[in-house]
Amino acid sequence: MKCNNCGTENNDNAKFCGKCGQKVETATKATSSTKGGGKKSWFGGAIGIIVFILAFVVVRYLTQEAISPSNNSISRADLINQAVSEVKSQMTIPSKIDEITTLTNVTAESGAIRYHYTLTGADTSNLSNSYLKNYLG
Repeated sequence: MKCNNCGTENNDNAKFCGKCGQKVETATKATSSTKGGGKKSWFGGAIGIIVFILAFVVVRYLTQEAISPSNNSISRADLINQAVSEVKSQMTIPSKIDEITTLTNVTAESGAIRYHYTLTGADTSNLSNSYLKNYLG
């Protein structure tokens, strides 16, 4: 067994170096424990990465199913057009909402349903778009 301190070759069962007196066994144990620890940390890291990838795939699959179910063959544009048709069939347009607000039309746009309002007899120059949207909503 070789001494890590001075490099002298010693007997395999020697606990101390015959030349410098350094513990031979301590140096060997430290080296072997480092090798074992490296393998364990690599293995644990690999397991961690595999678990992370599996969790990511499962979450991605579940959220994709929630966003666009595969059994639904109706496109988003068709769904919007159907909703506009139903709203128009159930409402009288133009329709007076309150003293100054009149619903004048409902139209389909790409990805949205737009409600058209007319305000009469109101000074809207001091009102912001966000205030009007909140008020009408």
